[in-house]
Amino acid sequence: MKIKKILTLITVVVAGEAIFMHPFLVPRLYRPLMMEVWSVNNVQIGLAFSAYGITAMFSYVLGGPFADKYEPRRLMVVSLLTTVIGSGLLLYRPSATIFIIAYGFFGGSTIFLMWSAMLKVTHQIGGRQSRTFAMGLLEGGRGFVAALMSSLLVFIVSFQSDNAGHIENPSNTLRSIYLSISIFMIFSSCIVWFGIKNIEPRKLEAYKWTLAKAKVMAGDINLWLLS
Repeated sequence: MKIKKILTLITVVVAGEAIFMHPFLVPRLYRPLMMEVWSVNNVQIGLAFSAYGITAMFSYVLGGPFADKYEPRRLMVVSLLTTVIGSGLLLYRPSATIFIIAYGFFGGSTIFLMWSAMLKVTHQIGGRQSRTFAMGLLEGGRGFVAALMSSLLVFIVSFQSDNAGHIENPSNTLRSIYLSISIFMIFSSCIVWFGIKNIEPRKLEAYKWTLAKAKVMAGDINLWLLS
């Protein structure tokens, strides 16, 4: 695979992990802090993830035709920036209801415009000969980016903790976490805009979505087994 394509794929990797940091990375690392600052319990967190799953399910279905019709980098940039805007709901001690609504919003903002576009670009970069390598690099790279960002967040939190590791102002610390991720996502949207612009679009006529094709896919037992 050419260096230029690898660099483009790295851009996709960064964006593909950045988009999920608000809904997944923070509760994975700082759930007790979220529960303390926002006064939410595990049931309410579960309801929030359920709201995410429901909106994401519909977004997966609707996102495919959009990825075929519109330029992937535009979809990915809009997805990143929309998620940043949605994260504003979580900056100032949201109620449990607002918290659940925010996650329902994330289910659409992170999947609808991002997921299919990200996979489409990855497939195009890999081509017929290196597609599996490209997909493997995407998934492995996303984990690596998550590890780097997790380390950075620990570094940020350490500055707001005393020598015993006690966080002096939990509310400000949680806000700093979300703001840091938002800045990273804005940076990711910039590199996507400039890093994916040379990807050649596919001819839409050859990949046009039709109800007949959808029926053929719905009748494929392998698709149901994978699902």
